[in-house]
Amino acid sequence: MSNDKAVRLSVQHLPTDEVYHDIARIPEEHRKDPHGQRISRGEVCQLRCKETGKRVFIVLYGGSKNAEIQIDNRTRRNLGVTVEHDYDFELIPSGFWGEVRWALGSGDVVYRFSSKVALVSLFLGLVGVALGVLALFLSRH
Repeated sequence: MSNDKAVRLSVQHLPTDEVYHDIARIPEEHRKDPHGQRISRGEVCQLRCKETGKRVFIVLYGGSKNAEIQIDNRTRRNLGVTVEHDYDFELIPSGFWGEVRWALGSGDVVYRFSSKVALVSLFLGLVGVALGVLALFLSRH
């Protein structure tokens, strides 16, 4: 890893059965955050390509032992990278809001739809609480 905490990886195809799931396969030794801490498998991160300056939210999983990143065509297009070329990547753990953004922008309709339903449910729940508080306030006056 270089001093700027980016890792140079060769872009490769993701296996066909894993496309449109917004995942990246990166060997464990290369899955490190900007502080050099190892990032666990299954964690949502922001993947940034230093050369293009573009970013995506992805879920990290293990890969081969080579210095490569396996990503699908949709992710490659969003990052502006091509297969069989090397790029410097940064991995930034996303936290809760990054996970929400990942789900809302997912290429998999199951994740995208369920996250939108959850947001609508949250909104309706907040409306219900607000109406309950308003009713209590009005009943006391």
